[in-house]
Amino acid sequence: FQRAQVTEPYAYLLKPSTPREIQLAVEIALYRHKSEQTARTVLEEAVKDRTAELELARRRTSSILESISDAFVSLDSGWRYTYVNAKAGELFGRKPETLLGKHIWSEFPEGVEQPFYHAYHKAMAEQVFIDLEAYFSPWKRWFENRIYPSHEGLSIFFHDITERKQTKQALRE
Repeated sequence: FQRAQVTEPYAYLLKPSTPREIQLAVEIALYRHKSEQTARTVLEEAVKDRTAELELARRRTSSILESISDAFVSLDSGWRYTYVNAKAGELFGRKPETLLGKHIWSEFPEGVEQPFYHAYHKAMAEQVFIDLEAYFSPWKRWFENRIYPSHEGLSIFFHDITERKQTKQALRE
């Protein structure tokens, strides 16, 4: 046993020569195996618990984002949708899940060079909040956008304000 301790990590090269050395080698191997199994079980439980916590947090976040009256989307730094709530899907005329992972400007090329396009790029590049009210000519609708940047991408809350704009215009006339 002492020979194996002194010569680690090459103990496997030494062959136990006495019954006691054989017994100790087996006991050590069994102890290591049991320790590894215990560690694996502890890690698997920790991963399982953390996964459950993350799923609960995801469901809570989704519940909040689905309950708000604003449309909401999040984009990653590559301009791909990472979240689209039902209200946004309704305004887009699409099912939210069909947009996930898709590039915003590939899905809505009519948005390129519109005020929102420039605002999104500015918010991302300069990491500044932008509150924008603008007319989206391809859809003949007015929208108000609140654009929140992060290093991971953008979070955008928006809603159609066409009726409000039309009412203001009618009151002016």
